[in-house]
Amino acid sequence: MTELDNDRTGQILWFDPRKGIGFIGRDNGEKDLFVHWSNIDMDGFKTLKPGQIVSFDLGENHRGVQAVQVKIIKDVEDSEDEESKE
Repeated sequence: MTELDNDRTGQILWFDPRKGIGFIGRDNGEKDLFVHWSNIDMDGFKTLKPGQIVSFDLGENHRGVQAVQVKIIKDVEDSEDEESKE
């Protein structure tokens, strides 16, 4: 896989933990990105939840551009806690 760019952010739109695939909505408004479990940077069972804020790099393979080196910046619970404080 070829790495194209780095230091991008977005929000998880959906992720199916059984299939290990999902999509990230990009903060810059560009086309949503495919994410595969093997490109999630975490220990243990690699999964994502809708609403999580993530950083990622862009990579390209024979199927096109996708998110790689995906890291959770803000978990869903963190976002809900802040909203309840307001």
